[in-house]
Amino acid sequence: MGVLETIALIENGLMNGTVALDHTQSQTSFMQGDALFIPNGNWFEGEMEEAPREDGFEFGFLGVPTFDANDPLLALTSVEQMYIPKAAATQI
Repeated sequence: MGVLETIALIENGLMNGTVALDHTQSQTSFMQGDALFIPNGNWFEGEMEEAPREDGFEFGFLGVPTFDANDPLLALTSVEQMYIPKAAATQI
């Protein structure tokens, strides 16, 4: 059995219709409290600024979980990447 099939068997593990949603529909479902969502870029807040959300909706990031209560909390960061071909024409 595959991962999605396994998750689909768990109660509330996979929202009905998930695979048919586009990215803004899935983000809105998250903001309305109907689904989990894993943001993967810095676009979320701006793109969804005017989208409907459940009362009291708050969004933020958690630190990386630790195995020991005495371990320091860490934050992961990512870098937006851009690639320019070496032979690309330059324009100012």
